[in-house]
Amino acid sequence: MKISRASLGRLTLLSQGAFRRIYRVDDFTLPDDTTPLIYEEFTSNRAEQACSARATVEFRASLSYISFPKISFVGNVTHILAK
Repeated sequence: MKISRASLGRLTLLSQGAFRRIYRVDDFTLPDDTTPLIYEEFTSNRAEQACSARATVEFRASLSYISFPKISFVGNVTHILAK
């Protein structure tokens, strides 16, 4: 599922660094899941950062969900669904 930044609604900046900004997504939830989301916006080296994020999510998906939050990758957005 791809989601445009505009459709996420209100975003609250939580942190920013050399390569990205992290926002809390205040007005958007995934279907059938009300877990709070974050939006990670890459600010430089976007293709490289997106590739790294995708690899991280794929690695995480191969691990057990017992002690880690659920993570999913959508376009250039990484969602960490903390439960």
